[in-house]
Amino acid sequence: MAAGSYYRTTGKVTAAIVTAGAGASNAITGVLCNWADSIPCIVISGQESAKYVNEHPHLRMLGTQGFNVSKMVKDTVKFSTIIKSKSQLLSSLEESYYITTEGRPGPVWVDIPMDMQSAILNKEDLIRYELPVNYKEEYNLSNVVDLVKNSVRPVILAGHGVRLSKSQTELKQLIEKLKIPVVLSWSGIDNLPFDHDYNFGCPGLYGQRCANFVIQNSDLLIVLGSRLSLPQTGYNINNFAPEVKIVMVNNDEGELKKHSRYDITINSDCKEFINKLLLEDVTSCKNEWHQRCLKYKNDFPLVEKWFLDVFSGLTSMIGCL
Repeated sequence: MAAGSYYRTTGKVTAAIVTAGAGASNAITGVLCNWADSIPCIVISGQESAKYVNEHPHLRMLGTQGFNVSKMVKDTVKFSTIIKSKSQLLSSLEESYYITTEGRPGPVWVDIPMDMQSAILNKEDLIRYELPVNYKEEYNLSNVVDLVKNSVRPVILAGHGVRLSKSQTELKQLIEKLKIPVVLSWSGIDNLPFDHDYNFGCPGLYGQRCANFVIQNSDLLIVLGSRLSLPQTGYNINNFAPEVKIVMVNNDEGELKKHSRYDITINSDCKEFINKLLLEDVTSCKNEWHQRCLKYKNDFPLVEKWFLDVFSGLTSMIGCL
């Protein structure tokens, strides 16, 4: 959890080092949290000596309190491995560092047996990790541009992926160009200043009524780095913004295939997509729609007047006492 918090506040990847047995199992909740929020971190755990790992894989417990934590966490990390030879140490650490931030970020786990930790290493015996060659899939934005031009009530939903891709500045530039209202996911709530003219809050179960009215009455929703979770859409996806066309931008292919309601899916980093859209000859400037959204904000404020009146009355009474 500390490793995840460090990344959230600094943008730098760090490692959590835990001992074998209960030390490893106690780290799993933090790993699951970082997995859910796409936070990169490296967990390095201790393990019983390699002979127990290599010679007794059929046993349910290894040595004193060891267990196959790499196998246990494999579905909630991007990469997990047990070091079985000392020549593997460097390459596994390098691979884990690369994988944790590549594509959609997430935690990785390296399990290092006790005898590997205390091994004497010769530099020339270490194997280096070779970075894979990534080929970016090209995509055309003409269909997105057409949707923006033809829409009457467009909205951008900016999620945590905007923050992870460090594209808050580019998002502001896009808003200035398109003049499109924006709502923010719960984990992307700091993508725009609260008092920004085109920020209409956070929709969904944890959000504000204004944002929900904006998104439910839209006819085009451009989703940037959000997975449209159940608290945002509700359990019946067909009741979510029923007249909307959805453009889903995400670098996780699994998320692109989650709902059949997506009209356009783009496998891309948010910053890459925004920069490409900024180069397109497209403007929106739906002033009538913007005014309607401002009315939603006025009619459904974050804190209603009656509550402020009651609170003001209570503070006056306390002051008199």
